Amino acid sequence: MKLRQVRSVGDTLSAGFEFLRLNFKPLAKIWLYAVLPVLLIATIGSTYYLSNSLSAIEGLDMTDPDYFNNGGSPLDGFFSIISPMYFVSIFLTIIAQCAMVVSIYKYMVEYERSENGVVSMESFWSGFLPKVLLISFFYIIWTIAISIGFVFLFIPGLYLAVAGSLIFVVYFAEGLSFGDCVKRSFKLISDNWWKTFLLAIVLGLMMVAISYFINIFAMMIFGFGNMFTLDGPPSTLFLIWSAISTIVTYCIYSVAWITFGVWYYSLVEQKEGGTIINKIDQIGADDIETMFR
Repeated sequence: MKLRQVRSVGDTLSAGFEFLRLNFKPLAKIWLYAVLPVLLIATIGSTYYLSNSLSAIEGLDMTDPDYFNNGGSPLDGFFSIISPMYFVSIFLTIIAQCAMVVSIYKYMVEYERSENGVVSMESFWSGFLPKVLLISFFYIIWTIAISIGFVFLFIPGLYLAVAGSLIFVVYFAEGLSFGDCVKRSFKLISDNWWKTFLLAIVLGLMMVAISYFINIFAMMIFGFGNMFTLDGPPSTLFLIWSAISTIVTYCIYSVAWITFGVWYYSLVEQKEGGTIINKIDQIGADDIETMFR
């Protein structure tokens, strides 16, 4: 499958699914070793965190006149939610997400550079963990920047989210610094912001719809009352459902990340493919002119 070619938004969506179909086996093997362990730990941790937090909140009776006289505080509910486990769960979730992003874009770049579409696993795994940690750091910084944009004024946050959607694929494809990756992503999307926004909207709606039906299906099979209880630790059924739901959700996210990778190669070809060809043609013309002088 050729990645570097100009595609419409619809063709990019189709190409994203096609790339995943063609490369699902090697990608799934990578995810099994690099993403799934961290993802399962994060899922179990967040499930226990949610159960314990809700149990703690349920046990608070601030309407009792003696509650505050006995050392109770209005912030008890807040600290029941914001606990060390909360931050651990967020950290592990970020690591799992960034491991997924690194695996996808590192694989796509290796795939595009290969002669026959076969990625060398030795080359792929080289420097994988340091890249995950570095991308996690970049991810946190960029998420904070987007969040600030949304908090102070919605439009700047939306613009940043769309214009910077290619930062991570640019990093692996072109090996630039984080600041240069931001500039490069903005440059590629500058004349295609609305198309990129449309692509993000379609992908977002698809992911929400699929996740919704998966959750509804799981509740119909297991029964929400049987899965979740505030009395004690979460049930085995709820843990199984959370794990399956999270894994499927990440598979859905992989389609979005792959699709934006395909969109990157389309924009590069659209903006620079013709320029490269013109340069090659100009070199040939200059050589011919030199021959006949």
